[in-house]
Amino acid sequence: MSAEAESPPLPPVYHLYLDDSGSRHLDKLAKTANQHPTWFALGGFVVRADDEDTCRTAYDAFCQSWPQMSPPLHLTDMRARRKNFNWLEKLSTSERERFWQDYHAFLTSLPVIGTACVVHRPGYLARGYGSRPGDSKWDLCRTAFNIVVERTAKFVASKGARLRVKFEGCDIKSDQLTKGYFALLKAGNGLQFDAERSAKYAPMEEAELVKTLIDLERKDKRSKLMQIADTYVYAIARGRYEADFPMFAAINSAGKLIDSQVGTDAAVLGVKYSCFDGI
Repeated sequence: MSAEAESPPLPPVYHLYLDDSGSRHLDKLAKTANQHPTWFALGGFVVRADDEDTCRTAYDAFCQSWPQMSPPLHLTDMRARRKNFNWLEKLSTSERERFWQDYHAFLTSLPVIGTACVVHRPGYLARGYGSRPGDSKWDLCRTAFNIVVERTAKFVASKGARLRVKFEGCDIKSDQLTKGYFALLKAGNGLQFDAERSAKYAPMEEAELVKTLIDLERKDKRSKLMQIADTYVYAIARGRYEADFPMFAAINSAGKLIDSQVGTDAAVLGVKYSCFDGI
């Protein structure tokens, strides 16, 4: 038997698609903490690499079922009925409801698992975060990135798998920050959160995190899967404030959130909601 034949199979690979929602920067926090939306969220979904083509096929089928539509699917424009989605304004109420029902059915048919870190900005400010020594290195996006990537890495590692991270590109500065956050994790620097306070979340061992993470890739709105992540992160964030928000309710009831997949481990693997005290 050849050495090649004796080689163990490669572990499965998952892809984490990340988009953001809300204002992220600490230098604007005092001015924008209560600006709608009052959250900063980073998230989307995790999917097996082998299932991506299924998602793209479903995307194409949904778009073909509404020939008036001109992708990309951008949820803000869809909800506002503007730009490529101004035709939604011309539909009857019943037809518009049918469109959203079809969209929800499309979202819940996908072999994906929604995940995110959602930070309530007013609560973050009220706790004094952003004004302490060393906080200048902790934009909201770094906090959220480390949390959602580490939790997803723990989830896929529990399945004997490894993780690739895909993020939606923005401006050059933001892109470089995101690449820097990943580089620190991949270099074995760990999460760099307060060890005592984060212990209850069972942080992943640094060496195990390095082993699980493969690489980081920048995507843009031409990516069909990133367009889906745009909807997932918004629905997850808004659902924390409005549990009956139809898009969130559809995803949640279909078991498409990571909390539904991990059961009693949701506190350490599920969607992370931060600074929501009293809400």
